[in-house]
Amino acid sequence: KTAKYISARQFDVADIPMPELGEGETAIKVEYCAICGSDIHSFNDGTNTDVLGHEFLGTVVRVGSNTPKAEIGRRVVVNDLKRLAYKEVLWQGMYLFSYEYTAALEMLRTGKLEIHSMVSHVFPLERINEAFETQSDSQQSIKVIVKCNND
Repeated sequence: KTAKYISARQFDVADIPMPELGEGETAIKVEYCAICGSDIHSFNDGTNTDVLGHEFLGTVVRVGSNTPKAEIGRRVVVNDLKRLAYKEVLWQGMYLFSYEYTAALEMLRTGKLEIHSMVSHVFPLERINEAFETQSDSQQSIKVIVKCNND
């Protein structure tokens, strides 16, 4: 299933076929997806017709040929779709704030940072429009997460 962006402030939840994988490509079963600020801009202005959601976590379910480091069953965290940060803390970094990774990981490890308190709402995929409306209102949300499957 996917939440397909169809117009300003409107998604449609639909089944989509699994595409064939090319060389170097990986299929990930998405479990949770965070709503990012750039997603909110697209949601509000109606100019993006692509599937939104580039901050997510899930499990590798298929790999294409010549795909180094990708293992079926590996849990991954994805941001930017170009760089992966594996659950096993094989951090490759990202282009924004990469210098803060070490400090952030240390804060998580020592309990100085409680990540659960940062997630203010979790919505099922079927309530994607409500999730975006909630994230758009900074007075009622911090970080909104969409649960993408019912497993």
